[in-house]
Amino acid sequence: METHYNHTLFERRPFLTSKAPAVKWVKQWVPQDVVATGGKCMLLRWVTEDTINALKEKEKEPLAPEPEPEPTTEVLFLCSYEGCGKTFIDAGALRKHSHIHGERQFVCHYEGCGKKFLDSSKLKRHFLIHTGERDFVCPHEGCGKAFSLDFNLRSHMKTHSQENYHICPYPDCGKRYAHEYKLKNHIASHHEKSTPIDVPIKYATPPSESNKTARPSGATYGRHPL
Repeated sequence: METHYNHTLFERRPFLTSKAPAVKWVKQWVPQDVVATGGKCMLLRWVTEDTINALKEKEKEPLAPEPEPEPTTEVLFLCSYEGCGKTFIDAGALRKHSHIHGERQFVCHYEGCGKKFLDSSKLKRHFLIHTGERDFVCPHEGCGKAFSLDFNLRSHMKTHSQENYHICPYPDCGKRYAHEYKLKNHIASHHEKSTPIDVPIKYATPPSESNKTARPSGATYGRHPL
């Protein structure tokens, strides 16, 4: 016999022309596989009683053991100090970090000093203040300045770079600086009381609007009044 279905919002019950028993449908939350993640979610759907019974039987079956996560090749070193929990990619970095949790064990034994440091490298750098050692000499011709640390020498080398020149315009001086404000400080402290000379426009004092005759000022370094 032909089967006809009449669908409504709450019920989908087949009407048969035969005497076969009606199939019961119920609205039920049923698990649904999520293809994207491999997990499950719950959907409210119309299902037959047979489907509900099959799902209940399936729930009684023992769950298959979940696969163990694959071992990772990344090894992290965890700081065990209480309340820290920082991790590091190698043991050396962890040892260096652990110093911040302990006492400053590296003490400067120079007479009258006694400063303490977290690691030996900082103590060695500090000790150069007492010894006055300056092993890093500027190789630029005619300079010869020496420094106790290599990064200080690298900073100094910028003063010899053409694009960083800020040269003192006074005769027989020739001092040069990496920063313009340092040149201004130099001129103010060393040449203020000297005979004024022609200097670049950017260092000259602009004339007053009310008086076009420029007057020398003790706080500036410019050219002679016209």
